[in-house]
Amino acid sequence: MPVDAHVLDQAGEYVGELLVWTDRGATLAALEYAWVTDEMPTSLPPVGQVKVTVSPAHRAGVNKERPDPLVTA
Repeated sequence: MPVDAHVLDQAGEYVGELLVWTDRGATLAALEYAWVTDEMPTSLPPVGQVKVTVSPAHRAGVNKERPDPLVTA
């Protein structure tokens, strides 16, 4: 997926990220929670703690082979 999904704690500090793995870009194949804290999380973060942004390379139009389902004209 051409997005960054950073996980922030309640103070707004970066504590990890969600990695979205797809099968040919369409079907969700896996969801991984990578963390940078000393203790492993016991659950996925609340939606309000996930900051999703489109990656800069994708926003610039580097991937022109396929139409972008995240960007509307």
